[in-house]
Amino acid sequence: MDSMETIPDAQTPISPEVAAAARDLLGYYNIPGGTMIGGFRKKLFSLWESADPYNWARLAEAFPIEGAVVAAMSSPAGGVSAVRRLAGLKPEA
Repeated sequence: MDSMETIPDAQTPISPEVAAAARDLLGYYNIPGGTMIGGFRKKLFSLWESADPYNWARLAEAFPIEGAVVAAMSSPAGGVSAVRRLAGLKPEA
């Protein structure tokens, strides 16, 4: 995925798969609006936390939907508000 820094605005339609991954990432960090996850996706997010840049890119190539969501969370222009938008949630007040 070449432009993982691009964060959709409120009018951009988000696929259900991206929204689910975004809610799972919010849940992984215990952020309101997230889902409680377990199993594979929880371990995948944990791998991203410990990955060096090379392996981070390899994970994003293998799991592009999760990679886009993790990149949104990690981006200086993104963060929690960007992931909430990807999840289809309103920004926190």
